[in-house]
Amino acid sequence: MTHFSTVLFQTLAHDFDRADYLTGLRLVPNKPKRGTVPTIIDNPFCGQLDFQDRYDRWSEDILSGVARLDHGGAKQLPVKTLYELLEALEVFSTETIGAHLGLSSRMARRYLSALEVALQPLMRSRPKWLRAAMGDLECHQRETIPAIQSTPNQMAQLRLDLGTDAFAI
Repeated sequence: MTHFSTVLFQTLAHDFDRADYLTGLRLVPNKPKRGTVPTIIDNPFCGQLDFQDRYDRWSEDILSGVARLDHGGAKQLPVKTLYELLEALEVFSTETIGAHLGLSSRMARRYLSALEVALQPLMRSRPKWLRAAMGDLECHQRETIPAIQSTPNQMAQLRLDLGTDAFAI
């Protein structure tokens, strides 16, 4: 098995809109062989998303738009499969995608190019809870509204105002 080292050309800045995430996520083999270097991308969303996070507003438009792009085939890629790859794989490469989906290397390259296009906008549009879970936001705290204590007289007045049918079971 080949060991990979992460090449960081630019650190993740505090300004999330200007950070180039894709260059920081590319993995390069320690000892390059002859020929073209395979495209290997670290998946930051692995372990952070689950089935309930599919089709959220922050990701649905990006993945459906990327699926419609021409990646060397006549049909568009299924968005459901792109979500599945984001959830399941730790590293994106033609070998891992092909092994996970049981596809040929040509079809796996289509998925890899689609995910490569999608990663930059997905990283920029993450909600605050996901940024905090990924460790990009250290001072994120949930906003809570303090509860107001009501007196028994206020509750009795509220019951009168709402009427008796509001509390009927």
